[in-house]
Amino acid sequence: MGSISWEVAGASHSDAYISARGQEEQGTLVGIMTKCAGRMNEYLSFMVYNSALDWLNRWVRKGERPPRADPLQPGKTDQYGNALGGVRLQDIDVPIATFSTAPATAPDPLDFLSLFVCGAGGSTVPMTEQQLLKLYPTHDDYVRQYTEAADEALANGYLLKADYESAIQWAQNAPVPN
Repeated sequence: MGSISWEVAGASHSDAYISARGQEEQGTLVGIMTKCAGRMNEYLSFMVYNSALDWLNRWVRKGERPPRADPLQPGKTDQYGNALGGVRLQDIDVPIATFSTAPATAPDPLDFLSLFVCGAGGSTVPMTEQQLLKLYPTHDDYVRQYTEAADEALANGYLLKADYESAIQWAQNAPVPN
């Protein structure tokens, strides 16, 4: 039968979403608050994880095997600095930023929790307005390309319909110039 593994292009060990959720759910209870000097990885990798869990459920309960994915190409990036290979969602194929495992930094070198969280959290480097305008002359161009890439991720089984809808809404509100 063989195993299936998905390596997610753009994902880091932790990210801004996971960190925010953890702080929201448990930070005030246990006094855990972290802050990074740089922007943590803001890639929406949880959408792939949602799909992976859905596929795991379907595989165990119904025998439906998840789709295979190409492995990441270690050390190789596209012209925007995003990883090549792996499961690729619309945010990698229609980028407005570089999503990297390069660590965000902690402002206080003695704050060991922040050093760990920021280090594992990767980083986000937004594209400049000039780069965005070159790629997407209008906001509608960006949303159209993003939607086409999301359609592909949905068809390939890497994105759930509910997350697809959220992603399209996000793209409509994305900081891409008109």
